[in-house]
Amino acid sequence: MHKVWIGAGWKMNHTLREAEAYAVALRQFIESSQPSMGVFVVPPYTVLHRVSSLLKETPIMVGAQNMHWEERGAHTGEISPLMLKDCGVTLVELGHCER
Repeated sequence: MHKVWIGAGWKMNHTLREAEAYAVALRQFIESSQPSMGVFVVPPYTVLHRVSSLLKETPIMVGAQNMHWEERGAHTGEISPLMLKDCGVTLVELGHCER
């Protein structure tokens, strides 16, 4: 049986304060409703660590909007797999049409 997933890519939206409020509200909703589907959010990198921290120890997965394939190097503006893992990311959206 396939698990059903529902999620939200935040694109270039939500300041830190807005992202915190969203994550707290989502956490409360998920904890109270215990849905049978998988839930994920894909916030912008600027709030990724904070959102991941707020959703830690919940079934909500936190993803990144992009990732560079190199672990380190002179790739200005890119985010490596190691950096994402350090932020608590458990999935990555790759190959999006806007990229």
